[in-house]
Amino acid sequence: MFSVHQELSYKQFLPRKPILGDYAREDAGLAPFFAYFPSQLSQKLSQTKSLLPRPDKLEFLRHLTEVHTQLGAPKPALENLERLSRPEALVVMTGQQPGIATGPIYTIYKALSVIALARRWEKLYGLPVIPVFWVASEDHDLAEINQLTMITGENKLERLQMELPEHVGWAVGDIPAGCGQEEFWENLRRLLPETEFKTPLVTLLQRTWEESSSLGEWFARLLTVLMGRWGLVLMDAQDYALKRLLRPFWQKVLEDPLELRELVVQAGRDLTGAGYSPQLKPLPDTCPFFLFEGKVRSRVSFRDGYFHTAQNSYHAQEIGSLLDEAPERFSLGVVLRPIAADYIFPTLAHIGGPSELSYFAQLGPVYERLEVPKPLLWPRLSLTIIEANVLRTLQRYDLTPWQLVSSEAGNLANRIARKQHPDLDPQRWQSIRKKALEPLDQLEQSLTSSSMLQPVELARQKINFQLSYLEDKLVQLSRRQNQELLQRLTGAKQRLFPSGKSQERNLSVLYFLAKYGQNWLEDLHTNIDTLIGPEYGKHYFLSQQPPHK
Repeated sequence: MFSVHQELSYKQFLPRKPILGDYAREDAGLAPFFAYFPSQLSQKLSQTKSLLPRPDKLEFLRHLTEVHTQLGAPKPALENLERLSRPEALVVMTGQQPGIATGPIYTIYKALSVIALARRWEKLYGLPVIPVFWVASEDHDLAEINQLTMITGENKLERLQMELPEHVGWAVGDIPAGCGQEEFWENLRRLLPETEFKTPLVTLLQRTWEESSSLGEWFARLLTVLMGRWGLVLMDAQDYALKRLLRPFWQKVLEDPLELRELVVQAGRDLTGAGYSPQLKPLPDTCPFFLFEGKVRSRVSFRDGYFHTAQNSYHAQEIGSLLDEAPERFSLGVVLRPIAADYIFPTLAHIGGPSELSYFAQLGPVYERLEVPKPLLWPRLSLTIIEANVLRTLQRYDLTPWQLVSSEAGNLANRIARKQHPDLDPQRWQSIRKKALEPLDQLEQSLTSSSMLQPVELARQKINFQLSYLEDKLVQLSRRQNQELLQRLTGAKQRLFPSGKSQERNLSVLYFLAKYGQNWLEDLHTNIDTLIGPEYGKHYFLSQQPPHK
């Protein structure tokens, strides 16, 4: 169903993300910022195997098994939880904040990436390697999670949004689900492609929505339904058992609340000196964590011996007591999130996208300060799907996907039109006129009677008129064809690079599942091993054949 039509290095596809491109090429200039390059996987494996298993991990895994059972996890996911309890078990980790109906499609690519790499490395090393997805349900940026994007048959993008005005500042894991949002469901039914797969998909979405107590749980249920069959294990940032397990980790964080910030800032300065732009730019006096005050996730700063939020101030002793009494009130920021995951499990690798992997360039000193082993990083699967109608357009005009994506459609249409209509070349028409008028010019020169000059000039005007008429007809035809060409190229580009953004960051997976069914996901999973692995750091344009039934 899928075949690689074109592949690009990250250096080509992501020129504004030089850290990721250079990391994939294992540029020596980045060595001070990363503990391992991907080619050093075996070295990282040896270091990870030397870690002793956490003594309290078994109780936490039993809890995770109960959580997955409640989510309706299939047998492969439950079996992986049991295998994770083995002392030699390793983890491949990825994560994402919960988006509506799993959010942009790159969330699915992340999950497929950890599944494929865990399977590959388990076979390679003969050890249990478990794919784990960190559900970042504490994130509270509603603008990032409360909408999804669909593309219509007319190649228009439409954004569907859940209206959640009363939950501003809440963690997504606390925002209620299960009822309401009738307008959202109506618009979703209207925009999904009309196929045999549409009704079963909407039924699945609504059933899991009604069974979920929050948007975070809805995300987890859907991911379990879609990915649990391949053994994906979830870990929710808001899980109370996880919070208790992290108490010793938090105690280290609170020893010097601003030291970690300074380590990140200094790493950013070092990155700048090496010619890169740091991704993490923490505000002055800010701590790398949040506190829940009621349902609101509040930023924390530290000044004059006190921890401050927008509403309250806490003495250091109060914060220590709060950690003992209510660890659920502490929330990991972007700096601490991956380090906490590596504190819980022996992590072989983190799988992430361009921005995430760039963060890690500033996290090395924080790993060292908190005495957590630094990770190996691996770029997630990066894809653009070329549907059959877009593929026909590319083939018809002998274009590569990247030519279409990286060019302005109007300029591209003009270049193609000139190739298709050489008769519109002005120099060619000048030559045609010259040749057509040559007999009259010769006749005029040989005339002995001036009375014939006027009829010759009239003939010249008639010939010029007829030639101009033919040229105008060709121009009109070309304009019509060029307009059709422009519309076809614009529509194809919108499918590959909607509104100037990569397809994987813009479109929802719901579009593909409604149009092609779950076989689409099955086939993508089948092809995944050839796309992620030894040749890391590439973006693939995959052409899609009509689905089998």
